[in-house]
Amino acid sequence: MEATLAEHVPAFLGAMARVARLRPHTLRAYRYELTAAAVALTSPIDQLTLVELERWASRGAVAPSTIARRTATLSRFFT
Repeated sequence: MEATLAEHVPAFLGAMARVARLRPHTLRAYRYELTAAAVALTSPIDQLTLVELERWASRGAVAPSTIARRTATLSRFFT
């Protein structure tokens, strides 16, 4: 079985806390966005498409800053 986004989130957050030394509010935002993404994006991580990620990031009637935060979170995760 191939790994999903949800399976990678804890390790990513741990690395961001230790290596990148992100501020607590940044880690909280990453945790929130990635947890929400993991619920919606259940395909194996290597099968997720840019279209799916863009659709998730821009979902709902939200402020442009929210879309930017979601995009930044996903970008950092996949980098």
